[in-house]
Amino acid sequence: MDPFTELFNPGYWVRDPFEGTLHPVYLGLGVAFAVLTLGSIALALAAPRLTHGHRLKIRLLRQMATWYGVLGGLGLFWVLCRLIGSPLFARPLWFWLTVLVLLAVTVYYVRFWRVRYPPLAQAYTEAERRRRWMPQPKRRAAARRR
Repeated sequence: MDPFTELFNPGYWVRDPFEGTLHPVYLGLGVAFAVLTLGSIALALAAPRLTHGHRLKIRLLRQMATWYGVLGGLGLFWVLCRLIGSPLFARPLWFWLTVLVLLAVTVYYVRFWRVRYPPLAQAYTEAERRRRWMPQPKRRAAARRR
């Protein structure tokens, strides 16, 4: 069966395939989800270097990379199940739900970085400034001997 018919005709979304499909469309989707997963792992590992130690950005980038990594791995799982023809997991419905959640996460993070992040960044900068320039209490002589 044509993969475009299966993917874009809602009547086929809940049907199980009779056999595995090795169509280039599914291979392309699998490569895209694999790149998304590997890219999110690389982003999570390189977050401190990319943000120059900015703790708030590190936390947010790792949280975002976790979401995208999980969704990329889930999409890759659905595509691999499609390739082998697994009965329940090869339905196009799972692919579309994964794409829908991927779009929802993207909209959330775009809105977050544009609306909620600036006040958080300003509060973080102010707290770092206070922490850096506040005088530290002197250590007692007993604590210095340890």
